[in-house]
Amino acid sequence: MKILTVVILLFSFSCMDLFIPQSDFNSIHLNGGAWVQIFNRDDDGNVLNILDGSFTLELWITGQNIDTESAPAIITIQNSDGDLEFGIFRDLNRDDVMIICTDECIETDITDLDWSEDDEFHYIAITSNQTTLSLFLDGTNVFSTSIDTFDIGDNDLFIGAYGNKSLSFLDNFWFGYLTELRMWNTDLNSSTISFHSDNPEKLTEETESDLLDNLKGLWRFNLLETDSYEFIDESGNGNDGEIRTLQGYEVELSEKG
Repeated sequence: MKILTVVILLFSFSCMDLFIPQSDFNSIHLNGGAWVQIFNRDDDGNVLNILDGSFTLELWITGQNIDTESAPAIITIQNSDGDLEFGIFRDLNRDDVMIICTDECIETDITDLDWSEDDEFHYIAITSNQTTLSLFLDGTNVFSTSIDTFDIGDNDLFIGAYGNKSLSFLDNFWFGYLTELRMWNTDLNSSTISFHSDNPEKLTEETESDLLDNLKGLWRFNLLETDSYEFIDESGNGNDGEIRTLQGYEVELSEKG
């Protein structure tokens, strides 16, 4: 099991190279050389400040058949010492295993999971109440572990890769489709997570809900401009990210999702 990375020095990369098959799209295809980066801003509105307390991260993602030497990363972030603080990876050898890394990396077998299917979006929710980190897959709690508060320093959040803020190394690229990312400054309860799993198009069960005050980041692809690399934060908090590729790679905008 290879998780932590072979260093790749990036002498060049691009913000985003796009292949655009049509005008209506819901997702992007990450093809082993692309990732989404959410920046750690130096202001009070920084969405990554939520990792200092209770939080929930949600995303919808597929896998696909792969031929790679590094376990593909769904989500990663480093700590202030430059080591992996938190990450979720796909196992290289088995399509029904997820690897969750905090203080240590733990393999978790998940019944009926098949990362080789690129037409099946899986809903992933990560919650923390500052003492327990839980992972939900398609509305079901599949993993929990005791944690301390995360120490991320000024590092950025990566979706679809493992890298550092300066991009002096990148590895563990994801292969599959990504359709949406949400970040909340509260640990959503199991009832809300089940609702989101069953109703991915909805943020809350009620139109007027106080829960929306806890939504600190919302990124989807239906507002993405075809000539822009920005990953627009629709929550109104200004935490725009970027879609980036290695030189020579591209991401495909897709109707999937």
